[in-house]
Amino acid sequence: SSERFKKMRKSLEKVFLLLFSFLFLELSVRIITSYIPIFDIEMLKYSQNLKKYSKENPGLFFHQPNKKVHLMGVDVSTNSMGLRGVEVRKTKPTMRAIFLGDSLTFGWGVHQNKIFSSLVEQNLKTNVEVINFGHCNYNADQEFQLFDKKGDELNPDVVYIFHFLNDLEPTTWVHGVPLWTYSYFASLLVSRFRGFYQGLDYKSYYRKFYFSEAPYWERFKKSILKFSEEQKNKGRTVKVFILPDFHQFNPYELKEVHQKIVNELTALDIDTVDILPVFNGSKEAFKYWVAKDDPHPNEWAHKKISDFVTPILRQDYERFFKKK
Repeated sequence: SSERFKKMRKSLEKVFLLLFSFLFLELSVRIITSYIPIFDIEMLKYSQNLKKYSKENPGLFFHQPNKKVHLMGVDVSTNSMGLRGVEVRKTKPTMRAIFLGDSLTFGWGVHQNKIFSSLVEQNLKTNVEVINFGHCNYNADQEFQLFDKKGDELNPDVVYIFHFLNDLEPTTWVHGVPLWTYSYFASLLVSRFRGFYQGLDYKSYYRKFYFSEAPYWERFKKSILKFSEEQKNKGRTVKVFILPDFHQFNPYELKEVHQKIVNELTALDIDTVDILPVFNGSKEAFKYWVAKDDPHPNEWAHKKISDFVTPILRQDYERFFKKK
C-alpha cells in the first residue's frame, strides 16, 4: 500500500509538473505577444474577435459588424456590413468598385488608409467608391459566396478579383471550436507543426493546385467563368489580378504558375492582369513584409500595388462614362 501510494504520488507530481509547465508557457506566450505581434497568435485573435460563421453554410464566415480590434500592430474596424473600412455610401457614387480577395486584399498588418484599395480610391480623386471585400483565410469559393451574399445588392460597376496562389485551397468545414484555440501556446504549437508537416517548400505547395491531377484548377476555372459571365450579363466589368507570393523575388520560382493563370483565364475571355512585374527582381523581398515571420505585403508593397492598379481602374472609369 505504501508502494502504491508512492507511485500515485509520483504520477501526481508528473501531472502537476506538466500542468505547471503548460501554464508557465501559456503565460509566457501571452506576455510576449502583448508586446511583439506573432503571426500565428494574431490570426488566432482575428478568428476569435472578428469571425462569425454562417448558420446556413458552416464553410463560410463573415466579419462581425461594427467591431474594433487591434491585430498585427494595427487597428482594424469593420462597418455595419462587416467589411473593413468606412460605411458604404448610402447614395451610390458615379462608379462603385468592389475588390474581392483574401488576407492580402484585407490589408493584414496594414493601416486602413494605407491598404491598396484605400489608396486607389484616394489616387483617383473622382467620385469613385472602392469597397474592400477582403477576408483573411478566404479561398476563391468563399469570395464568390461573399459577393452573392453582400456584394450583388450594392450593384457595383466594377468587380476586381485579387487572386493569390493559395486561393484554390479547399474550404474547411467548421464543426465546433477546437479546444486548442483557447490557448495561445497550444495554438502556436499546432500552427507551427502544421506548417512544418505540410511542407517547408511553399513553392511545391502552391504548384500542386495548378499542376497536379487534383481538380483544384479546373474547378476554379468553372467557378470564375460562371461568376464572370453573371457579372458581365449585369453590365459589370470584371478583372482578375494575380498577386505574387512575397517570400522571394530574385529569383521568383513561381512564374510558370502565373503564366498558366494568365493564359488559361484569358482564353476564357476573362481579363487577367499579373501584378508580379511590379516586384519581380527585387533582391530583398523581406522589405515588403509586415513582420519578420509574416510575408504579407506591408504598406510599401500596398503602395506599389495601388500605383499599378490605379491607372487600370481609371481606364475602366473612362470607359464607364463612354457607355453612358
